[in-house]
Amino acid sequence: MALQSLMVPPNPEVMDSFGQPIKTWTTIATCWCEVEPLSGNELVAAKQVKAQAHLIVKFRWLGSSVIVTPENQILITNPFTAVPRTLGIFEIRNIYERFRYYACTAYEIQQSVMV
Repeated sequence: MALQSLMVPPNPEVMDSFGQPIKTWTTIATCWCEVEPLSGNELVAAKQVKAQAHLIVKFRWLGSSVIVTPENQILITNPFTAVPRTLGIFEIRNIYERFRYYACTAYEIQQSVMV
Protein backbone atom coordinates (compact mmCIF):
# COMPACT_ATOMS: atom_id res chain seq x y z
CA MET A 1 0.00 0.00 0.00
CA ALA A 2 1.16 3.50 -0.74
CA LEU A 3 -0.38 6.42 1.15
CA GLN A 4 -0.46 9.46 -1.12
CA SER A 5 -0.97 13.16 -0.54
CA LEU A 6 -2.10 15.75 -3.10
CA MET A 7 0.66 18.22 -3.92
CA VAL A 8 0.27 21.54 -5.73
CA PRO A 9 3.50 22.49 -7.48
CA PRO A 10 5.15 25.70 -6.24
CA ASN A 11 5.44 26.95 -9.83
CA PRO A 12 1.99 28.38 -10.70
CA GLU A 13 2.95 28.83 -14.37
CA VAL A 14 2.53 25.08 -15.02
CA MET A 15 -1.08 24.81 -16.20
CA ASP A 16 -3.22 22.20 -17.91
CA SER A 17 -5.21 22.81 -21.10
CA PHE A 18 -8.02 24.44 -19.07
CA GLY A 19 -5.70 26.93 -17.36
CA GLN A 20 -5.76 25.14 -13.98
CA PRO A 21 -2.59 24.37 -12.00
CA ILE A 22 -1.49 20.77 -12.40
CA LYS A 23 -1.82 18.79 -9.16
CA THR A 24 -0.03 15.51 -8.58
CA TRP A 25 -0.17 12.79 -5.93
CA THR A 26 3.03 12.15 -3.99
CA THR A 27 3.70 8.99 -1.96
CA ILE A 28 4.25 9.87 1.70
CA ALA A 29 4.39 6.31 3.12
CA THR A 30 4.56 2.72 1.91
CA CYS A 31 3.49 -0.26 4.04
CA TRP A 32 1.60 -3.55 4.03
CA CYS A 33 -2.14 -3.45 4.50
CA GLU A 34 -5.17 -5.70 4.76
CA VAL A 35 -8.21 -4.90 2.60
CA GLU A 36 -11.59 -6.39 3.56
CA PRO A 37 -15.06 -5.84 2.16
CA LEU A 38 -17.55 -4.46 4.67
CA SER A 39 -19.78 -7.07 6.30
CA GLY A 40 -23.57 -6.81 6.32
CA ASN A 41 -24.11 -4.59 9.37
CA GLU A 42 -21.07 -2.42 8.64
CA LEU A 43 -22.21 -1.97 5.04
CA VAL A 44 -25.68 -0.81 6.10
CA ALA A 45 -24.21 1.63 8.64
CA ALA A 46 -21.65 2.95 6.15
CA LYS A 47 -24.22 3.48 3.39
CA GLN A 48 -26.28 5.63 5.74
CA VAL A 49 -23.38 8.07 5.78
CA LYS A 50 -21.67 7.53 2.42
CA ALA A 51 -23.12 5.37 -0.34
CA GLN A 52 -19.72 4.50 -1.84
CA ALA A 53 -18.01 3.19 1.29
CA HIS A 54 -17.46 -0.53 0.79
CA LEU A 55 -13.97 -1.47 2.03
CA ILE A 56 -12.04 -1.53 5.29
CA VAL A 57 -8.28 -0.97 4.92
CA LYS A 58 -6.19 -1.90 7.98
CA PHE A 59 -2.55 -0.89 8.36
CA ARG A 60 -0.05 -0.23 11.12
CA TRP A 61 0.46 3.19 12.64
CA LEU A 62 2.99 5.03 10.48
CA GLY A 63 4.57 7.19 13.17
CA SER A 64 3.90 10.71 14.34
CA SER A 65 5.48 12.28 11.25
CA VAL A 66 2.84 10.77 8.90
CA ILE A 67 -0.64 12.17 9.42
CA VAL A 68 -3.45 10.19 7.76
CA THR A 69 -6.46 12.32 6.72
CA PRO A 70 -9.45 11.87 4.39
CA GLU A 71 -7.64 14.19 1.95
CA ASN A 72 -5.09 11.40 1.35
CA GLN A 73 -5.66 8.46 -0.97
CA ILE A 74 -4.48 4.86 -0.80
CA LEU A 75 -2.87 3.15 -3.77
CA ILE A 76 -2.87 -0.65 -3.47
CA THR A 77 -1.50 -3.20 -5.90
CA ASN A 78 -2.47 -6.85 -5.96
CA PRO A 79 0.83 -8.80 -5.77
CA PHE A 80 -0.54 -11.56 -8.02
CA THR A 81 -2.00 -9.47 -10.84
CA ALA A 82 -0.02 -6.21 -10.45
CA VAL A 83 -3.24 -4.27 -11.04
CA PRO A 84 -3.25 -0.99 -9.09
CA ARG A 85 -6.39 0.27 -7.32
CA THR A 86 -6.89 3.76 -5.95
CA LEU A 87 -8.97 4.16 -2.80
CA GLY A 88 -10.36 7.33 -1.29
CA ILE A 89 -10.49 7.53 2.49
CA PHE A 90 -13.82 8.33 4.09
CA GLU A 91 -13.08 7.69 7.77
CA ILE A 92 -9.97 6.87 9.82
CA ARG A 93 -10.20 4.98 13.09
CA ASN A 94 -7.30 4.70 15.52
CA ILE A 95 -8.14 1.29 16.99
CA TYR A 96 -8.38 1.42 20.80
CA GLU A 97 -6.69 4.87 20.66
CA ARG A 98 -3.35 3.12 21.18
CA PHE A 99 -1.56 4.22 17.99
CA ARG A 100 -0.93 0.62 16.93
CA TYR A 101 -2.93 0.43 13.71
CA TYR A 102 -5.58 2.22 11.69
CA ALA A 103 -8.81 0.93 10.17
CA CYS A 104 -9.99 3.17 7.33
CA THR A 105 -13.39 3.06 5.68
CA ALA A 106 -12.62 3.53 2.00
CA TYR A 107 -14.19 3.64 -1.45
CA GLU A 108 -12.70 2.84 -4.83
CA ILE A 109 -11.90 5.78 -7.11
CA GLN A 110 -12.64 4.95 -10.72
CA GLN A 111 -9.68 5.72 -12.94
CA SER A 112 -10.46 7.32 -16.29
CA VAL A 113 -9.13 5.35 -19.23
CA MET A 114 -7.50 7.26 -22.07
CA VAL A 115 -8.51 5.91 -25.47
